[in-house]
Amino acid sequence: MTKNALAWIWIVCVLVRMEFLGVDGTCASGETGNMPGARYVLIWADEFNVDGPVCEQNWFHQTQIPTPTGWYNNEEQHYTDRLDNSHAHDGLLTIVAKKEKFMDQGLERSYTSARLNSKFAFTYGRVDVRARLDGGSGTWPAIWMLGRNVQEPGGYWYSMFGNQTWPDCGEIDVMEHFGPRNDVISGSAHSPSRYGGNANTKTRILKDFNTTFHKYSIIWDERKIMFMVDDVPYYAYEPLIRDSSTWPFDKPHYLLLNFALGGEGGSVPSDFEQATMDIDYVRVYQKDPLIPAPSAPMDATRKSRAIRNTPTSIFLVMVSLGAAFVLILCTGL
Repeated sequence: MTKNALAWIWIVCVLVRMEFLGVDGTCASGETGNMPGARYVLIWADEFNVDGPVCEQNWFHQTQIPTPTGWYNNEEQHYTDRLDNSHAHDGLLTIVAKKEKFMDQGLERSYTSARLNSKFAFTYGRVDVRARLDGGSGTWPAIWMLGRNVQEPGGYWYSMFGNQTWPDCGEIDVMEHFGPRNDVISGSAHSPSRYGGNANTKTRILKDFNTTFHKYSIIWDERKIMFMVDDVPYYAYEPLIRDSSTWPFDKPHYLLLNFALGGEGGSVPSDFEQATMDIDYVRVYQKDPLIPAPSAPMDATRKSRAIRNTPTSIFLVMVSLGAAFVLILCTGL
């Protein structure tokens, strides 16, 4: 075999490896492949594998206060873009809510934290977030979603799409924990028909949320939103009549990760120092109608990449192999 032939074989191997491993050069380095029992493929993820600031390709720090007196719901913190309040380390994103005097935008607060907006929005799919969170009076960590069209100055999407007030834009709370209820998490859907304290919601007892990582998920389609903990459903929002009042969930939504203090979390005790939410990964999947349901379920908790089993991938690999074979024949063995 000639050197030319060996060179072409090496090139083909590189192309095949890049296609199957999904090499993309970004810090959104989640796995790819099917979800167990359904035709889901990963479309966006952050595994937080790069230590330091959160990946700016994926996340926006929302720090602008929306009212002259601060944040909604009587929250008592400032949100910042400092490493003190959010950073990646050892494969985790940590959001830190801490006690400190902090002046920003002409307003002094006694606490700081972080509020992240995803720079990715989507309609329908599955969201998985594996997290561990501190509790206690005054704490209010949340993993949630807002309609991309929310009219909220300072948010990442506001200048491009913000034309709907809350709750007309829709809100999906994948997971919330309110400090006074120390062994409870909840999932909620806020719509114009029911919102705030009257939202469509259900709670789930979870006594070890502050010591153990759990996977908080939703499956959202054209008819309903299913809420799950560790793949076990505990609530489904499925209105009989889906209109603008009950179903503002037919438009793109984006993800938010934040740790609020005060407000719905209750009074912050005087001896509070800091609380954290650690997030192992954020993964968003959507159904691909071209992919048959897998015969053997995939381990969705692995951090390693899995082979992308898509017709497009197979087609590209076959084209690469065919082109290389023709070139080898033309250049001679």
